[in-house]
Amino acid sequence: MLKDIISIIALLINQGVQGQEIVPEVVCTLPGELAENSGMVVLNDSLFMFHNDSGHEPCVYLVDDRCALLKKICIRNAKNTDWEDAAVDSKGFIYLADMGNNRNNRKTVQVYKFHQDLLFQENDHITADKIEITYAGNFPPGDLMYDVESIYWHNDSLYFFSKNRRVPFDGISWVFSIPDQPGMYDHVEPMDSVRIPGISRYTSWVTSADFEAASGTLLLLGQNKVTAFSNGHTLLPWQGEQTVISLGQFSQKEAIGFGNAYIFISDEAFKNLPGPQLYRFPKKMLYELLGLDLHLLPIDYKVKAAESEVSDTLQITFILPFETKVGYEIFNTEGDRVKVMSPSIHKTGFQRLNVDVSTLLPAPYVINLIVDEQPNALIFKRIRGENESLEKFFQKN
Repeated sequence: MLKDIISIIALLINQGVQGQEIVPEVVCTLPGELAENSGMVVLNDSLFMFHNDSGHEPCVYLVDDRCALLKKICIRNAKNTDWEDAAVDSKGFIYLADMGNNRNNRKTVQVYKFHQDLLFQENDHITADKIEITYAGNFPPGDLMYDVESIYWHNDSLYFFSKNRRVPFDGISWVFSIPDQPGMYDHVEPMDSVRIPGISRYTSWVTSADFEAASGTLLLLGQNKVTAFSNGHTLLPWQGEQTVISLGQFSQKEAIGFGNAYIFISDEAFKNLPGPQLYRFPKKMLYELLGLDLHLLPIDYKVKAAESEVSDTLQITFILPFETKVGYEIFNTEGDRVKVMSPSIHKTGFQRLNVDVSTLLPAPYVINLIVDEQPNALIFKRIRGENESLEKFFQKN
């Protein structure tokens, strides 16, 4: 009976979405550790950082495009009161938003800041800088507009959108902005507001956000749709042209992010709804739907490693739409470059590159495949061969 009721509610909610439709494909099912994921950073089209929401450890998780859990990294000086979204800036700094406020009783919330390079070090504990935000006014407030589940970075500032809990519901989301530098920011007030169309809070709540500076496109995620803003001023993108895009199904959607060639979305496990899954749809579909310049699209070379753990040879495959130079660099977890192949010309078509890693010490590494001067990073682990001892390894080196 409960399953039937949920299905009927989801159907009615989907009928409330008007406009365009893009149905994402399921990439993979997220591991059990991320059943209650609530935020994601797309590091590249095959590597993601996730985090969970309240009630979980203050940790983030590296996951590949097969939904294999690669690494868990915990933040020593953080507390997961209610982590709800994450963003990354142009220099590689990640911002974790501990801003969930279901009861609207948190006057002070936090954002944790650290560089993404820390994710690839051998240590599984890191330390983050803290940005502390104190809202203006008295708490608890009479206006239920201080729950935040979405954040993005642009031009040295963080922008976040409120999750409206007003009764009666009016579809308004407040927009806040603060500098991206660690410190304390007091008396923070909304700088603007935006109305998200929908027939109820379940179709208008903003659960995640991301912004692409190159195209000036802002995406606000909901349970069954994406509200896209384009052709506006990059500092106030929510004032641009609004397009509602149905996603074709209802689930507890939690995170959205721009990749290189795809838009990625995740949802969490909730009752009989889909999830926890990772979804994607081609960025080209979004550009065409919004009437954006296709020349702004990056090229997806479909770079993949055959295996994530290897002893002698790391096999990488990719596709070249034109003849160009290809090279690579391999880095250890300390950031030292341990192996390099200078760029050389490769012809058009499917490519298979066999990288000899037998001389590397058994440990995790990052290989940066450089295609037409565009970096494509992959994580792999060099393991000992079946008959390889450490003594023989050191003799070999």
